Order: sequence, then structure tokens, then C-alpha cells
Amino acid sequence: MGIKRKSKKVKNLRFGRGSTYGEKYEYKGVRFWVYKREGYDHCTTKIKIKGQKEIRRSLDHRDLEESKDKVKEMIFDYLQRLKSGQNLKSRSFKIVSQEYLKKLKRDKRVIDSKLKKYKSVITLYLDEYFGDMKMESITEKVVEDYRIWRDEYWDKKKDTYTYNRNGKKVVSKRGFLKKPVSLSTLHKEDVVLRKVIEYGRLSGDLSKDNPLEVKYRPFQSTRRPSFTQKEWNEVLDRSKYRSSKDRLWENNKGKKDTTDCINHNTYNQRVLLHDYISFMVGSGLRTTKSINLKWKDIIPHEFIQEINGKYKKVKGIQIYVSGKCQGQSKNVPAWRSKSVPLGLKNIGS
Repeated sequence: MGIKRKSKKVKNLRFGRGSTYGEKYEYKGVRFWVYKREGYDHCTTKIKIKGQKEIRRSLDHRDLEESKDKVKEMIFDYLQRLKSGQNLKSRSFKIVSQEYLKKLKRDKRVIDSKLKKYKSVITLYLDEYFGDMKMESITEKVVEDYRIWRDEYWDKKKDTYTYNRNGKKVVSKRGFLKKPVSLSTLHKEDVVLRKVIEYGRLSGDLSKDNPLEVKYRPFQSTRRPSFTQKEWNEVLDRSKYRSSKDRLWENNKGKKDTTDCINHNTYNQRVLLHDYISFMVGSGLRTTKSINLKWKDIIPHEFIQEINGKYKKVKGIQIYVSGKCQGQSKNVPAWRSKSVPLGLKNIGS
């Protein structure tokens, strides 16, 4: 008569009441479990990667073997993402957006005005709405809801706000903010949102399979007022006439009405104005750059220019302008040159 042996009980790990599968598996050094939650037909997995937080995902499969194969694909993808420095779990929008701002701040090629604009849009609008949402949970429907919220943002604010200036309480009105937001402004804000989402995709907070895309709202760009060639010629001719020597009192000799004559001081000012207009339009310099311009910054220069289908050498000048340029340190002044042909009247075209 044989000896009755007690059967060894195998502990079945159960995650959640009524789990069907609870065995532990391993793939590429990563432990994982596949089980069914009570009341559900499809499987769920729990993955533990060393040094990372526990990952739980719902699977679309009901069969155990199919579910295990799916989990192995997920583990392989997770390991590849870790190898490339990406995150495994989706973080909140606010964390990703602030990390993106820090990245912009470290980039020396980004000018201060762009950083300030991006920071304003992210802090004032994007973080306030998307803030604690997980990047993976943001859909195109959520983006559309945000746009409705953004259109009505200032309508919900008070018409006035108070602040202290020089120790005195000042009440200011923000009535201008009650006007509808221009499509151009909204388009620029959409660009910032798109940049944050792209960064979230690169950092692993959005999966590659996530189809989220911020579609720009169509708008017609309005060009800033500018002179046509005909208008520019009229301005130049009029300026030249106003600074003519024939209009001086002593050169009048009764040929013109005295009301059309000018004295030497006025004449000198108009000559300088005429030369300044011609120089600024011909060179394309900004007013702030021209203020610090010295004679030593302008040197003779020859360059090749296409004239009537033929390339010829053209005499001109090269202007060296001081200022901060992209790619330079913010505290170190940089120089850049601008080539301008002689005969500034012809450059206005």
C-alpha cells in the first residue's frame, strides 16, 4: 500500500477579485502577469521593469497565449523606448510643457522674444486648460473643446483689475480683451500647442500610434501696409522737391510764391530727411540698427548681380550692423553685414 503524499499547493497570484490567470511570466528579463478581472472577458497585464513604475494595461485579447504574445511586443517596445531615453508612462501636459520650456531656454538659437511668447501662451492658456491631463488622454475632441474655452476665455474675466504702482492703487480696464480673438493670434497659439505635443511624442508621453494632430484653423493673412513701386517713386520725388535749392528764399527771384519758399534751417532738415528715407528703403535697415551706425561701418564693396539675364559686377557698399544675432551669446554683441548697390533709388523696387 503506497504512502499518500500531500500535493504541494501552488500559489496562484490573483490581481483583483475573480482573476482567472495569475501566473508570473518573464521575457527579456522583465516580469509580467496576465489575468482577467472580474466581470471582464478580455485580459489585463501587469508589467514590472526594473527601475520603473509598475505598468498595467488592458488587452484586446481573450485568449491567454495571444495575450502573452501581445505583452511581449509591448515589453520589446518599452525596452526600446528606455534605450532611446523616452518615458514609459504618459505624464501630465503641464509637466511636459514646462520641460519643453526649459529645453527652449537652454537652446541658444532661440531668441528672448520667442521664449517669452511661448511661455506666455503655455502658462496663461495651455497649462490652465490641459494642466493635469495625461498626454495620452488628449484627443482631437479635447483640442476642439479647448478652442471653445479659449474663445470665451476673456468673456469670463472681470472688466477691470487693480494693481499697485508707486505705492498707489490703480484700477485699469481690460475692455479691449473683450473683443473676439483674431484668427492670426489663435493660429500662433496653435503652433505652440503643436510644438508641445510633438515634444511629448518624442519624449514618449504620446505613443507613435496615437493619431493626435492639431489642425490649424484656416485664416487669411493680412499683409502689413507697404508702398508699391509707384507710391515709393512719388514719395521720393515729393521729398526731393521739398528739399530743392530752388525753394530757398534767396534763390526764388520772384519765380515762385513766397509761401512755397523755405529758409536754410528747414532746407538742411529736409535734405537730411530725403537722404535718410532713401538710405533706409535702399538698405532695408531697421530704425534701431541705423541709430548706432557709424561711417566706419560702411565700406565700398563689389558683388555680382543679374542684370537683364547677364551677371555683372556692381559697385555698392557693405554695411556692418551691430546687434544680437541668432547663434550668438546673449551678452556678446555680434556683427552682420548687408550688401547694398549704389543708386539707392533703384533699390526700392
